[in-house]
Amino acid sequence: MADPEDSRERKLTPQLRWYYNNREKAIASATQWAKDNQERAIITRRARYAAKRDKIIADVQVWRANNPEKAAYTTHKHHAKLRAIPFLLTFDEWCVIWRESGKFAERGHCKGQYVMARTGDVGPYAVGNVRITTCSENCSDGTLRRKRNPRRTIHGAGSS
Repeated sequence: MADPEDSRERKLTPQLRWYYNNREKAIASATQWAKDNQERAIITRRARYAAKRDKIIADVQVWRANNPEKAAYTTHKHHAKLRAIPFLLTFDEWCVIWRESGKFAERGHCKGQYVMARTGDVGPYAVGNVRITTCSENCSDGTLRRKRNPRRTIHGAGSS
């Protein structure tokens, strides 16, 4: 009986055989090319994305539908980063908080829906510093706090 290792070797094209034998060298060469040609690499990546855009979007939608908790966690973490708020919760910690509240299915930003809010709206998203509350309560907490301690406007406009 033929050795499976030999049959696999015979099926490799010469290009793949060279790549497997020179993997580190090939990766280093590609990495160096990307560093030397950053603008061209960006254009190339954008062109590949544009060519497959519809398929990529469809794949992401399917993944989000199949993984609603992971998708919600990733979105929450991303939005916290955009707002420059540290997000120290792991996926498991985030899920425990939502599961214990029993409100995951009622998450959202509309009246009567639930959000994960930080205590006093300060500090990171971390165990012990977050609570599940309605969106309305979270908004009213923020409004009360701003009335007591108004933020300065840009360039002092509106201040007397």
